[in-house]
Amino acid sequence: MMSRSGGRVPAGISGQAGRGTVGTAPPTTPDGPVDLAVALLSPVLWCVAVGYLVLGLALVWVSFVLAPWGLLMLVLAFGALFAAALCAFLATGIAELESDPA
Repeated sequence: MMSRSGGRVPAGISGQAGRGTVGTAPPTTPDGPVDLAVALLSPVLWCVAVGYLVLGLALVWVSFVLAPWGLLMLVLAFGALFAAALCAFLATGIAELESDPA
């Protein structure tokens, strides 16, 4: 790096404040308020997962009550249970991302 007079200056030493020094990078964590929709995303996904779980279990019960024709409803029941597992997986991942300070 060259000084104003034309001589070489070691890295990290500068005539201007804040340039070429360590620790001048801006913080990466947000310091403003978090949007309410972002803050409630994982709890809402947990509620959706529980709703799909209840729906899936109710469909399994109804399909066994209406057997043998009701067993076709097991396709819908397994779809609802898969959606519950997927929502729970997403809610867990989003909760991990929300708890990470960096």
